[in-house]
Amino acid sequence: MTEIEKPQTSFERGLDTANRHVGNVRKVLDEIHIHLRRGDMEGAYAAAFEAADYSEKLTNVCRELPAFTGHPKARGIGSGFLFSSSF
Repeated sequence: MTEIEKPQTSFERGLDTANRHVGNVRKVLDEIHIHLRRGDMEGAYAAAFEAADYSEKLTNVCRELPAFTGHPKARGIGSGFLFSSSF
C-alpha cells in the first residue's frame, strides 16, 4: 500500500518559489560574470536587469512567508515590512 501524498501548504509552496528564484538569481549572476570575462558590458548590463527582476521577485515572496505560516503575529506583517525589518 502506498502512502497518500498530502497537498503542499501555502508555506511550502512559498518556500519552493523562493528557492526557484534563488536558483534564477544565482544563474544570472554567473551569466554576468561570464559577460564580464568576455568584456561584454552590454550583455552584463542586460543580465544585471534580469538579476534585479529575479531578486525583486524573491524579496516579494520572502516578505509573504511569515503570513504563510499561519502564526497569529504574522497577520499584516507584509505591508509594515516595507518600512521596518525589525519586529
